[in-house]
Amino acid sequence: MIFNTHKRSSFFMLKLLLDISPKQLDTAPPHQIRDWINTIEIKLNLERNRGLSRHYRYDLNKHLALASAKHLLRAKLN
Repeated sequence: MIFNTHKRSSFFMLKLLLDISPKQLDTAPPHQIRDWINTIEIKLNLERNRGLSRHYRYDLNKHLALASAKHLLRAKLN
């Protein structure tokens, strides 16, 4: 049950962060998924750097959402 809720929230985050629907994710070729992962990694590094520098715009929830979306896409790729 917890995994299903986590998976649902990850799909929601993918929609918010990259405008990816679950249908697009199911039909995406591997190179497209890799591009999405690269985009998320760039955004994750920016957010991580904000956190390390204690910037006022750092958002822990965004950081966690990006990490969760990245893990979901990597699982889909494998």
